[in-house]
Amino acid sequence: MTGSITALVSFVATLLLTLALVFKFSINRDTGTFTCKKYILNTYLYVILSFVLLSLFITLVNHFNMPLPMNNLVLLAMFLVLIGLVIFLNTIIPDTLGKMVLKHIIWLIILAIFAFQLGFIVKMTNSGILANTLLTTGLLVLVLTAFAFWKPEWISFKLGPILFFLLLAGIIFEVSALIFFREQYLIKNKMLYKSAAYAFIAIFMGFILYDTKMLQVRAKVCKIADYIRESFKLFLDILNLFLRLLSLKSR
Repeated sequence: MTGSITALVSFVATLLLTLALVFKFSINRDTGTFTCKKYILNTYLYVILSFVLLSLFITLVNHFNMPLPMNNLVLLAMFLVLIGLVIFLNTIIPDTLGKMVLKHIIWLIILAIFAFQLGFIVKMTNSGILANTLLTTGLLVLVLTAFAFWKPEWISFKLGPILFFLLLAGIIFEVSALIFFREQYLIKNKMLYKSAAYAFIAIFMGFILYDTKMLQVRAKVCKIADYIRESFKLFLDILNLFLRLLSLKSR
């Protein structure tokens, strides 16, 4: 109980600090919309804000023992709703105050759904493994980000489509494996599972490099800034990298 309250206080304090920076640098005070100034900084502020809010929501879910979705039909319904909300989120162009508010509301709902889906994983994972995975993920993200800013010319624009098709192929393989030979994939053939996990880790590391390169490109041509959409790509890259690393360390 004491640990969760301490975590809540820490997350709230970090949230308030991040929000203060977001309002200072990201928002045009005259229009209430995003400004193109400090594009890269503002994108990373929203990445940080996304993870702080997700951590806060997960902590609240576990602190108040909220019922976590374990039924396959419920999980499938939540996944479909999540896909619909993400598509809707990407269609909203935040060029007015009303659209800004709507986009933030949808974004918060998406993070809350993620929190319900991830709450059980966090609750059932050993704290040492969780901390170790967070550290590993953080170090990898720092190294990949530093490389993408140091040598952006080494990252080809052709990498995006290649990574997309590799990810699509990986998802089709994993879904098929879970449907047709679930026990063999998850329990009996550990080498196959680990090979797939390493492949996904490599793909998401590639996405971090590519999305960081594209962030630099879009920063130079910004006309209507959208830091929620921009940061959400990196957020998903990092979150998926973390979950794949966690699946390896937990087995």
